[in-house]
Amino acid sequence: MMRRFLFLLSFLCWSMGAFALYNGNPSLPMMPETGAFIPREAWVGVKVGYELDYVYDRKLRMQGQHLDHCSKKVHTFESLKNLGVLTLNFSDRVEIFSTLGVMSCDLSHTPFSDTKISYKTDSAFAWGVGGRAILAYWGDIQVSVNAAYLQSTPSLSSLRVGSSTYSTHGTEFDYTEWQIGIGVSYRFSWFIPYIGADFSNFRTRIEDLDSIKAILPSRHATFKDVYPCGIFLGFGLSPNRTFSLNFEARFINENAVSVTADFKF
Repeated sequence: MMRRFLFLLSFLCWSMGAFALYNGNPSLPMMPETGAFIPREAWVGVKVGYELDYVYDRKLRMQGQHLDHCSKKVHTFESLKNLGVLTLNFSDRVEIFSTLGVMSCDLSHTPFSDTKISYKTDSAFAWGVGGRAILAYWGDIQVSVNAAYLQSTPSLSSLRVGSSTYSTHGTEFDYTEWQIGIGVSYRFSWFIPYIGADFSNFRTRIEDLDSIKAILPSRHATFKDVYPCGIFLGFGLSPNRTFSLNFEARFINENAVSVTADFKF
């Protein structure tokens, strides 16, 4: 059984790694299996949780026809999300969820050799929706798919060109991202490691950059993924009742870590 599991992990990495939001453990619809109040035989369950997501490097580039004489590479992108999660679980096989919380971002790029532009946002309201479903399982192996969408529109708290500070009045940082992923997990009693691959579509557009219109050739700046595909891996800790934890890391299209906790009613 373990040999089959390792083979399946290798196959997934090879076939899809050439291809993100938090993905989650493929076994999450079964974590935990029993709630505090709702009986296990019930076909619907409810979970409340918390998600901390930190992206410390995302591979982005500027987009636009007006950038022929600019460098499109983004040097740094970081984001921090603190989200509450409400999940409806159906028969421990399918779940849909919504996220509400706050996020903040830092981004910097050098469109010209001697001009570094840095953007920093306030913490602002963020919301998202998503779902996941177990497609198949063989003994302690689960294979599942997930999909998620997240949006936020924080205001800029700082706009700098080199060492000079510019006005951020009216400037907004429009962040949207959606993704789909597939993963496989294996249950060692309460310890559940997993691995998978995802495809994401990331877009950030900074609007109304009037204060630096003499520097940038446009009043706005749009940034998108360099690599839309990535891999993720992690592990969950789930006793049979009430509570579960999950830890995840993501690579290739972004370098990120996530921690989540869920309580099942």
